[in-house]
Amino acid sequence: MNVSNAGSSWVITAKSGDGTLILYSATVTVGTTTILALPVGISLPGGLSVTFSGSAGTADFFAVYR
Repeated sequence: MNVSNAGSSWVITAKSGDGTLILYSATVTVGTTTILALPVGISLPGGLSVTFSGSAGTADFFAVYR
């Protein structure tokens, strides 16, 4: 994830689609780059849900899986 235009009081939360597993949650600023590398694979049968709170902003997400 790379934040190129953070909104004010911008909190990004990435979690499993059913909300049971939170992978990342933090208040972010412009230039925040976060790499989430897990030591083992995880299963997200409900998909990935990314939510934002605060005013609008821009973030790019990239996922690599196998």
